Amino acid sequence: MGRFKRLRAYWDREWKIPRPDLDSVLFFFTINMVFLLWIGLSVFGVEAKAVKAAQGSLPESFFFANLFLAPLLGALAAGPLPIGRLLRLTFFVLLLCSGSLFIVTRQHQAAGLLMLGFIYLEAFWIVPRWNRWAGRKNAREGIRGLGEDCDGNLGARGKTEGSAKADRGSRIRDFALYILIACVIVTFILIHVLR
Repeated sequence: MGRFKRLRAYWDREWKIPRPDLDSVLFFFTINMVFLLWIGLSVFGVEAKAVKAAQGSLPESFFFANLFLAPLLGALAAGPLPIGRLLRLTFFVLLLCSGSLFIVTRQHQAAGLLMLGFIYLEAFWIVPRWNRWAGRKNAREGIRGLGEDCDGNLGARGKTEGSAKADRGSRIRDFALYILIACVIVTFILIHVLR
């Protein structure tokens, strides 16, 4: 029995996930499992059947509008906005569905390719920099990181409720600015393609 206690003590000291971090770890694994499920459905052809069914029932304009929906869902799913985990997971699932329906007609192929390039730029450059910037900003202001509680609650430094509202307002402004920049880029792409 002494060996079990030593093993348990070693586990608690080296490997046990602290209770406040357990929710974040479980959320991370949930996101990964949803992504692996989506890849599995793609490999086994289930996704292709669903996309063919959607092509028959949805109007062609939906697929053009979907070009603009994917970056918005990407910003909501991966950005530093103070939204709950369940809502973030919902946006992530919708992002995967939007990615599956990324179908473009011949006359809009250039717009589709440019938007796909913008989505990659957003996923691998814009959103990570945005998250790092928001993390540094929150650390300077003494606010807990979004990975800890995802709802913008204040840390232990004793910030007032007014500063929490100001922080939420600045995050919403940051997100609106991000969407505005994305819309301007998309508008220039569309003007160039449709010209």
